[in-house]
Amino acid sequence: MDTVLESIVGTLLETRNYTFTEQFLDQLTELTLQYINELSADLSKYTRIQRRQQPSISDIKLLLKLKHISTNELIQEIELSKKFTYRKQLTSLLDSLVEEPINEQSRPFFDQSSITELVPRLNVKPSYIPSYLPDLPPDYTYQSTPEYMETLTDLKKLRMKLVEESRMTETSLYKLIEYDDIEWRQKFEQELAELDPNTSVNDTTNLPIATTDAKTKNSEDFKFDIVEYARMRKQLQIKRHRNLETKRKTREENIFMKAEMYYSPYSTIEPTPEVKKYFEDVLSDGFKNVIMSVRNTEKLKEQKLKRQIEENARREQELQKQNESISFNFPAINQSESESESEQEEKELNFDASDNERESRNLVVVQSSDGKALQQLNPPLSEDVSDISSDDMDIVA
Repeated sequence: MDTVLESIVGTLLETRNYTFTEQFLDQLTELTLQYINELSADLSKYTRIQRRQQPSISDIKLLLKLKHISTNELIQEIELSKKFTYRKQLTSLLDSLVEEPINEQSRPFFDQSSITELVPRLNVKPSYIPSYLPDLPPDYTYQSTPEYMETLTDLKKLRMKLVEESRMTETSLYKLIEYDDIEWRQKFEQELAELDPNTSVNDTTNLPIATTDAKTKNSEDFKFDIVEYARMRKQLQIKRHRNLETKRKTREENIFMKAEMYYSPYSTIEPTPEVKKYFEDVLSDGFKNVIMSVRNTEKLKEQKLKRQIEENARREQELQKQNESISFNFPAINQSESESESEQEEKELNFDASDNERESRNLVVVQSSDGKALQQLNPPLSEDVSDISSDDMDIVA
């Protein structure tokens, strides 16, 4: 069809004494095909709007009118086409069928003689399909062998399959929740990083306190002045008005009073999206300030504990150094006397003395009634401790 149209376009150009190249002829043929396709598509649209399958004369008139095509010009072109020198050649060309090359992949759809012998056609082409359109594919093209899935009949396997599917669903949901949580935390940390780390919840602005210089006047010098009294009354009235204005502004600036206007059970004003966004931002900023103050408090607490631990360690080191510097410098004489006394006590307390030790020189100290000490050296060895009389015991005592 394209070759025939290309020949017709070339013939028309030659009759008008135009010279052209092959590339120009191809482009002009493509534009002609595009224009014809647009005309046919619009005509089909108008036909379907009128609930018809075939276009009527009214549809064609509407198409020509909307496309700004004059019927008189078409009639003139038809009359001119009868005078073409190549008219007979063109008509013979249109009557002859041009065989287009068949692709190997599409050959089975055209060469159907052997297929129709095996599988005869059961469905005939419907009447609403034009005759110039190619035949439909053979019937076996739409035939298919049904494939059924293997159904589970074992209840145990069926339960395991259901549990596995539910776990897969839960895993995917948990991943989505974790991803949202991680994304929210990253965004929240980024917003916290933008805030001032020194801000705190308890930061309040100290309002200046108005002070009045009250001057006391003596009762003796009192003199009523109506002008001064009026001025003071006016100042008092202005002060009251200023206080009321300050309270009103404070009430308007208070976030809880603003929230009461929209979210109180007795409120008559519906919150707008801007108001909701404002309160959400206020809550978000307050929450961020609380988090920042808590973190700053924790940091200060850790620093305080660290300083306290370092101070305790320093004090312990100082005490240890002081204890090491203390030394007990006792004289050598006292040390020798203490050693001799300890040796003497050991000798006196040793009751299991041998015979040789008894023969050694002993010293017995006896105190008389006059308070004088009597010494007796080397008492007779024949006397035993059991032979001491009671008088002697009294003397010893």
